[in-house]
Amino acid sequence: MKSFWSLAAKFLLVIVLIQAWFLYDMHRQNTVLLSANEEYSAYLEDSEAKITQLQAQLAETEKKTVDGILKETNKAVIQGWESLLNKVEEELEKAKEVLPELLEPEAKQELPLDSQPQNKPPKTNTSPSLNDDDENTIDKDSSEPSSDPEKEPPPPVLIPTDIT
Repeated sequence: MKSFWSLAAKFLLVIVLIQAWFLYDMHRQNTVLLSANEEYSAYLEDSEAKITQLQAQLAETEKKTVDGILKETNKAVIQGWESLLNKVEEELEKAKEVLPELLEPEAKQELPLDSQPQNKPPKTNTSPSLNDDDENTIDKDSSEPSSDPEKEPPPPVLIPTDIT
C-alpha cells in the first residue's frame, strides 16, 4: 500500500500545482485587464475634455459664419423691436392718462368768432388717430392772430403718399 499512497499523493500534488497555475494565470490576466481598464478610463476622460473644448470652438466658429452672424443679428433685431414696442406701449399709456387732462382745459376755452381765421385751410387728416378734439387743438394753435394782419397763414404742408 505504500506505493498507492505515494501515487495518490503525487496525483494530488499535480492537481494542486495545476490549480495554482490557473490561479496565477487568472491573477495575471486580472492585473492586465485592470491596467487596460485604467488606461481606457484615462483615454475616455481626455476624449470627453477634448469634445467639450471642440464643442466650445464649434459654437464660437458658428457665431463667425454667415449663418451664425445672421442668427445673432436676427436676435438683436427682434430684441430691439420688442424694446421699441414696449416703449411705444408705455408712451401710449402715458398719453391715454394725460389726454383727458389736456382736452378739458381746451373745451373750457373758446375763442371769439373774431379771432378765427376767415380763410380756413382744408383739413388734411394724415393720422388716423386724430379725432375732432385733436383737430381743434391744431386749428387753435395755428389760428392765433399774427403780428402782421396783411400776412396770410402759410398754406398747409401736404405729405405725398402712394395711393394704390
